[in-house]
Amino acid sequence: MHTEGLAADMIFAGVDHHALWLRIRNLECCGAGYYKKSGFLHVDTGKPRFWEETSSRVADNLSQG
Repeated sequence: MHTEGLAADMIFAGVDHHALWLRIRNLECCGAGYYKKSGFLHVDTGKPRFWEETSSRVADNLSQG
């Protein structure tokens, strides 16, 4: 979704990212990922779903091929 301009990874200084992620989840509007170790939130325009860094498979590089 990033390559199509439909997703963003965002950092908000002075904001509790976990609390913001929970609020976005409750909206049930989009995809929302919380990356505590990396310090950012992922938000996209896809179907409602959510994940944390440990379940994201970000290290698998799913966009290859």
